[in-house]
Amino acid sequence: MNRAASLALSALLVALCLGSCGSGADPESTTGGSADAETAGKPPAGASGFRQSGGDNSIPNFGEEARAGERASVQSTLRSYLDARAAGAWRRACSSLAAPLMKQLDELAPGRGCPTALEGLYASASSSLPPDPLRGSVASLRIERGRGFALFYGPSRRTYAMPVVLELGSWKVAQLAPLPLTDPELDSP
Repeated sequence: MNRAASLALSALLVALCLGSCGSGADPESTTGGSADAETAGKPPAGASGFRQSGGDNSIPNFGEEARAGERASVQSTLRSYLDARAAGAWRRACSSLAAPLMKQLDELAPGRGCPTALEGLYASASSSLPPDPLRGSVASLRIERGRGFALFYGPSRRTYAMPVVLELGSWKVAQLAPLPLTDPELDSP
């Protein structure tokens, strides 16, 4: 795929992702953890490896650390989505997506729905689509009022976040691709 097409697809994916669900976090903020974590002078539990000195830490400081059971539930949903995406199992991938994102995908393929939209989006990006970055487990789940970020490590200990939302008691993926929290050009965690 040529660079222009790749950039256009990336822009579309970012627009879909950002438009589907807001994080609820102030993007300019570098704080936002719970008052207890801030007053204790410690990084939020589970998220310390995702904080960057001098960087934007609004995601690892978002809300509060979730219970282990919620983190396991999000990990299962995220793993299912990423595995389905890698296998081209679009219907299964769509079942892990949040309703607002599904609605936007349905609008891309009127009358054919989310699976057809995903197939079309990823067909042209298959050679440039990064491999599944989730290595191991979700290291931290930061949540607030039914929204959150699953924080995890990828290859070379790069860090990623995947926005998630709670819908009818189940966690759903709120974006098509994880957000890299570290600059891929820098080989630092």
